[in-house]
Amino acid sequence: MKKILSLFLALVISAGSINSAQLWPVILDDVTYSNVEQYVVNDFRENDENQFMYIWVDTYARSICTGENFFGTGEDYLSLYTTGYGWSGLGFCLTDDGNGWQAAETLRAAIVNNPDNYYLHIAIKSTDNYSHCFYPFGAESTKFVLGTTSVYDGTIYDNFERDGEWHDFYIPMSGFASTLANTTCTPGVNVFCAMTEGVQGAQLNLDAVYFCDKEMIAIIPSPNKVQIGDYYYNIQDNKNTANLVSCVPNLIGDISIPAKVQYEGKEYDVTGISGYTFANCYNVTTITLPNSITRISSVAFNGCSSLRAIYVPCGELERFQQMSYDSRIQYVPLRYKIEAEHGHVTWNEPVAYSICDEHPRATFEVISDYGYHFTQWSDGNTDNPRTVELAQDTTFTVEFAVDRIGTCGDDNALSWTFDPTTKALTIRGDGALNGNYTFGVEAPNTLQKLVVCEGVTSIGSGAFAEQVTIQEISLPTTVKTVGEQAFYNCTGLRDIYNFRERPCVAYSNSFDGIDKFDCTLHVLSASIDMYKAATAWRDFYYIQTIDAEAVIESVDDVTISPTPTTAGVVWPAVSGAVTYELVIKDKQGNVICTLIFNANGQLTSIAFSAPARDNATEQTQEAGFSFTVTGLESGTTYDLTITAKDSNDQILQTTSQTFTTAELTGVEDIVTNIAPTKLILGGQLLILRGDKTYTIQGQEVK
Repeated sequence: MKKILSLFLALVISAGSINSAQLWPVILDDVTYSNVEQYVVNDFRENDENQFMYIWVDTYARSICTGENFFGTGEDYLSLYTTGYGWSGLGFCLTDDGNGWQAAETLRAAIVNNPDNYYLHIAIKSTDNYSHCFYPFGAESTKFVLGTTSVYDGTIYDNFERDGEWHDFYIPMSGFASTLANTTCTPGVNVFCAMTEGVQGAQLNLDAVYFCDKEMIAIIPSPNKVQIGDYYYNIQDNKNTANLVSCVPNLIGDISIPAKVQYEGKEYDVTGISGYTFANCYNVTTITLPNSITRISSVAFNGCSSLRAIYVPCGELERFQQMSYDSRIQYVPLRYKIEAEHGHVTWNEPVAYSICDEHPRATFEVISDYGYHFTQWSDGNTDNPRTVELAQDTTFTVEFAVDRIGTCGDDNALSWTFDPTTKALTIRGDGALNGNYTFGVEAPNTLQKLVVCEGVTSIGSGAFAEQVTIQEISLPTTVKTVGEQAFYNCTGLRDIYNFRERPCVAYSNSFDGIDKFDCTLHVLSASIDMYKAATAWRDFYYIQTIDAEAVIESVDDVTISPTPTTAGVVWPAVSGAVTYELVIKDKQGNVICTLIFNANGQLTSIAFSAPARDNATEQTQEAGFSFTVTGLESGTTYDLTITAKDSNDQILQTTSQTFTTAELTGVEDIVTNIAPTKLILGGQLLILRGDKTYTIQGQEVK
């Protein structure tokens, strides 16, 4: 991995400089420096002339470097160990001989003015467990610690694996800007200081110490630092682990840290969160952590001003709180997302938050959109409804297949839908189903259930002849005739549901070939005697009352209040109804008005040949709805049909009523049916209509 990244570094440099990228090295090997020299604003490295590394009171001693440096170039790195003084320290000093201290002052001022733009990079490795304190520009109030112990009054920034491998940190200078605003660099300033626990033999191995701006982070990639999605990780090949070190700026909303990441064909466990990882995430509201995390920097979430919760897995709260004392850490709420592109899913609400000893359960049911049918869930489960145990955040994806759909009937006024899964054919629309109808089954003899919806007026001759696999038929109240041999030789038919109160006309051969002893006719309880006497229907040996679960409920509580030119209609709410459809026909069967209302009684669509719905008031769902149809003729009889449907366009209830408008008399006849002409005679206003004259009060003048 190191060789690959070294090549990447060379390619980036050869592509040309990025003018805004800036670098101030403190510890950097010559090979790496030569590759990035064009970006160096000032070189703070020791030179034995005017920039020195001073070890304070011989508290450190140099040790022999073993292994490659941070960049894998084979050059030395800074390796020190503490002596027996009980403390240790060093500083990279910029003397008054040269302009190094002036460059440090310029950098300090730039950080104060634009703190989000600058970082301090440190690479460190160790096999012991001692802690190390650092601070820039000689400002002791900026002390921070890499390790587990707050030494020399430094704030613990992060720890690192003590595995003898290099680990690097980009420390945002935004955390020090306010303190540096009260600091001034003068001759003799220590641009960078390091201190190690005062225990004899404690080792400090440092490399790649430099200040840089944001642009430079991309130009000098860490040998083991990679970007995966929105996050940057230190990859540890020898352990198959990844440590989260930073993220792209300005993440927004709810974010989740993955438990595993893929890189160059290998999988790594995400085990740590370093430093100010989320320092620039001012607009993040929640962060969800996986249970693979074993280490969290105490300042990882500093700067997240909008963060309201850090969610951790069920049963892990205490462990995570011990890693980070951030008060925002809490149990993760179980979240479940339903993705159903061609339908919707209903469910009983489970327990909102996880319970560590037992997981809540929820039952989900898919309701498909028209033209589609449910096939399975994304995990291959085909249960619908299905009950699941919610043990973790879960996304449920529903897979659908396209129904076979088409048009049929006279002038293609009807539509059909065939569901290959349930083998159900549904006919919808207003009009007659003709006899030469061809429906959308994949192969002969696959149809098992036929559902004819309200509005279909007849079943044509031979329409379903020889469909031997049909097991169930449902006929609505609007079907008035069943043609000759319409269901001829449907030998598998076992149940016929007919919701029409008065038997529709059927021919003696409409059901020829059906075993009348093995097929049950289901009708309304008030209609049994009529069906037992009707042609074709009386041939069925078993005629039973429609089962409560199968019936499309017919209601009798509709109130119709006709006047000479209007008809007021009130229908109480139907549970589960999403739309109400009103159809009014005259005695010749002509549709003169069709209106569709939503569940709140608001008109959503209308088609009419006479004026409709005048001065109707908005209703609430609990009250059902009311409306007034205008433009009717006086003394005329009309048929009215209202249908309540659910969100899947399935009929919940239906009603058919007949009403007659009142006869016109007196002034009503004059005002409504006569085109009058005004006449003023002797100062009196008269109205002329035809060969008669009326006063404005409607009295005829002789």
